[in-house]
Amino acid sequence: MKKKIVCVLVTIAVLAAALCMTACSGSDLESISVRGQTAYFVGDDFAGATLTAIYADGKREQVDVTADMMKGFDTSFAGSRTVLIEYGGLTAEFALTVSDIFASSLSLSDDIVTQYALGAEFGENDVSAILTYNNGNAETINVTEDMLSGFDTDSAGNKTVTLTYGTLETSYEISVAKSLSDAANAEGTYKLQAEDADYSDLSGAATQSADVEKLENMTQPAGGGEEYSNGAEGYSTANISVNGNTISVSFFLEEAGTYTTGMRAQSGNGKGLKDASLAELLALTVNGVSRE
Repeated sequence: MKKKIVCVLVTIAVLAAALCMTACSGSDLESISVRGQTAYFVGDDFAGATLTAIYADGKREQVDVTADMMKGFDTSFAGSRTVLIEYGGLTAEFALTVSDIFASSLSLSDDIVTQYALGAEFGENDVSAILTYNNGNAETINVTEDMLSGFDTDSAGNKTVTLTYGTLETSYEISVAKSLSDAANAEGTYKLQAEDADYSDLSGAATQSADVEKLENMTQPAGGGEEYSNGAEGYSTANISVNGNTISVSFFLEEAGTYTTGMRAQSGNGKGLKDASLAELLALTVNGVSRE
């Protein structure tokens, strides 16, 4: 009796399996389509794609495309090509475009050196730049002097330096100044004269037509037709026209520390000040910041 029951159960199980196989194979695959990334750069790996399978009974199925399903996927060189996807005996194709990688923009890092002493050389770690590529990647490169034009520390002043990398360019400003140690006196004080071309830039000041390295002489007659003294040491002028004049002073310090800056105005006989305080006559700006 037990043997018969087992035989019946096995027969039923086999018949059920046969029915399932018949039902499953009855829905034929009619079409497949593929959707995925079609634009690549040289050297890119496959970014994935999704295959949609449609069966005769209307059923839809989505399948992740794997490497063994593809033929013709290759990003080792630039150009257009067709990739074939095989699934369930059917084949779908999609167009693939592979582009070369190139630097699309050039910018400077934030920590570049922009201040140099007169005669200083360009340092190997002075400037770095960021190259951004058309695929979105970026890298930092170290800048060498042969990439630069306009770098000059033979004379003091502000200079525009241009960095060229391939077809890309960017510019930045450097400031070149004489070492302040050359202006130290016996008391250890640094003394600069307004007309000292090694440190001062008079391009924004009113200068004498006969001597553009001296400030404009606005000497006016005093009572009795006398004129104010022409000043001391042969480089100053009496009653210098301060109003509207801009004098830029640049210098280079080799040693870090705290330094005190000051200004002194001098008139031949004091009349030029007209009893006004220096704060009313002179304005000091350091690196664009007003100082009192």
